Amino acid sequence: MTRQDGPRPGAGSVPCGRRAFLGGALAAGIVTAAPRGWLDPASAAPAVKYDAEQYWIRMFGGGNGIIYTVRADGVLFWWRHAGWFSGAFDWLNCGGGRAIGTGWQNTMWIGAAADGSIFALRGNGELWRYQYVTTDLNEGFGFWADGGTLLATGWDQFDRVFGGPDGILYAIDHDGILFRTQFTGGALPPLQPIGNGWNFSGWVAADSGGVIYAEMLVGLAWFRYSGGAWANNAQKIIIDERPGGVGYSLPTPNIELFTGMGGTFYGIQPDFQHVPQYDNTLKWFRLANPLTVASDGGPNWAGYDVTVGTGWTVQRFSALQGYATPLSVGKGQVARFAVSTTFDSFTATVLRFGDSSGEVPAVWGPQTFPGQFQFLQPGYRIEGCGWTENLSVPVPVTWRSGVYAVEVTGKHGISQLLPFIVKPGSPQGQFMVLLPTNTYHAYNEWGGHGQYSADLLKQRVLSMNRPMPLGFFNADLYLLMWMDREGLTFDVYADADLDANPSLPQSYTGLVLGSHPEYYSPAMRQALITYQDSGGKIIYCGGNGIFERVSYSADRSQVIFRRADGARDLWDDYGLPASQIVGTNYNACSDYTWGPYKVTQQHPLLTGTGLNVGDTFGAFGYNGPASGLETDNLLGGDGEAFPEEIFAVGAHGCASGGAVMCLVQKGNGWAFSASSMSFTGALLTDTKMSTILRNVFDLALNESTALPPSPALVPARPAKPVQPPAAREENARLWLVRKHIRARRR
Repeated sequence: MTRQDGPRPGAGSVPCGRRAFLGGALAAGIVTAAPRGWLDPASAAPAVKYDAEQYWIRMFGGGNGIIYTVRADGVLFWWRHAGWFSGAFDWLNCGGGRAIGTGWQNTMWIGAAADGSIFALRGNGELWRYQYVTTDLNEGFGFWADGGTLLATGWDQFDRVFGGPDGILYAIDHDGILFRTQFTGGALPPLQPIGNGWNFSGWVAADSGGVIYAEMLVGLAWFRYSGGAWANNAQKIIIDERPGGVGYSLPTPNIELFTGMGGTFYGIQPDFQHVPQYDNTLKWFRLANPLTVASDGGPNWAGYDVTVGTGWTVQRFSALQGYATPLSVGKGQVARFAVSTTFDSFTATVLRFGDSSGEVPAVWGPQTFPGQFQFLQPGYRIEGCGWTENLSVPVPVTWRSGVYAVEVTGKHGISQLLPFIVKPGSPQGQFMVLLPTNTYHAYNEWGGHGQYSADLLKQRVLSMNRPMPLGFFNADLYLLMWMDREGLTFDVYADADLDANPSLPQSYTGLVLGSHPEYYSPAMRQALITYQDSGGKIIYCGGNGIFERVSYSADRSQVIFRRADGARDLWDDYGLPASQIVGTNYNACSDYTWGPYKVTQQHPLLTGTGLNVGDTFGAFGYNGPASGLETDNLLGGDGEAFPEEIFAVGAHGCASGGAVMCLVQKGNGWAFSASSMSFTGALLTDTKMSTILRNVFDLALNESTALPPSPALVPARPAKPVQPPAAREENARLWLVRKHIRARRR
């Protein structure tokens, strides 16, 4: 029996000569592998610490067709694509990549220059330079002219580092300042600021000649900084436009995308047709005029989306990764985690997030544990990774409810954060904070597929038993920090906790919804209505909420998205819009626009702000202005806010504006709606907005606070007619396309 033993540059009946490659196992004597499903992991040699479904952790280009790859166990390989200029199926080093080094799983980022220089950033912030001199460009033979020189320390302070071509290195700090330096031998010169506004989340990479590529909302942008000046007055030029202004056709960086220098791109293409099989197709692109895009009036693509290899599976964190089982755990219980690593050992420390001081204190550990590499089970995207729980942390009753993470750390400071939620054993705080964990899972594309991957005709069943970045919690951590600063007491829960126990909110003065509570099960939605009917107060601090219906598996280890045919399962399609609960509905017309709120009328919640009609607030925040990204407005839906309940609207977006801020009476209770995903990011920076939200919480705590005129005095609006099936299906198709493409930005 034979099976593909890792990556192969191409497939087909191509003769294996000096400049061609026939797909198959890597050449004997270079490297051997033990892919899951071929050799029994239990009988495999201890050195086998990589899985065929997540083979590489780093891929980067060295120019002239040279590609470097780092396997999960830290082995560095050299490849050469002879067809790098034309996109031909033409690989050198017949038999596969050549192993040229070990220990490279200790890096956070790696880049290369055409002279063989390799720059590596370790987890502890050390920046190192190596140089591999290739003496045979056909086979990859060579030697290490520099086995490792420490260039700088402290580079872990930057949000991202990129570069390599021409020895130029770039770094972006938290404020979006872009810094540059260039290694020409000897000491590395200090970083110099060359631009600002670079704090966006898309893929960024460098090409030779000072060219920078940046994935932006409107597409792939080109910049060039050379000779101390920016081309095109530092204005972006879009070289790969998103279809309809919201798409991006190069491979998503959630899989892999890297430059080969000279205008060449390589990417691992997601396999949208054969889910849940792994993604392994290597694609090639080439920009013919990378240095002269500005003077040529735009890009000239010489080749696009050409398959040049298969078997190239990537998971950037497969050297060290893990997850909590389950995500939320009660005080007095034991938090359990499944960790897979290629390191012989790792340390674990529990950190608490959400303190108003901004500090992240350690509350447990560090403790050292033996490393264990774990193979993925078949169907892991649906069934979960199937890893053994090998790390447990007792949760004392003295820990406060909130967001925590186990920081697992390997050699040279390389680390990952495994988030989990500590909930109370029984309700203790004044407020219940429901974190939108279903949304976190929807956008979690670990392994290549999520709720918005392009397998359009399939229902999405996503396991919670898989790694999930702590970054999904960021917007909601701002909310927890603000509540901590205000001295409010609260308990934190995951979405699945409410589904399991719909009566939870009844024990609290108020129910706080986070930044993007988009996905609700029937039990969760009914829990909110029942709570309001009993006099409950809902404080909705996000946007695009209670929008789509989901369900859970029996043990709640899986979230099930969409209908059987892959269409969006929207609550509005059942005549049950979010406005029935929070007074507003998601309006896509202002997507990815930002602005402050503008006061539309005086209101008791403006007390203490000094704001008058026409004034604005929330102009600055960590996620941009407070009204933005995705917002809720008025669409004529059942239960939408009446004019007298609205006191501010986002000054941006379409004709109706951005987010509608309102206080609406619902049942025997009420709901405050910020109606914006970026609202929470401005709470710590805008005192007027902070005062408004504090007034909301005080209203929940003190029922004697004045309310605006009751909407009961105004004639009720007729309910919104339910759309006919044909219209619903068309809307669902539009959502499928738009939301899938937008999701690549998350």
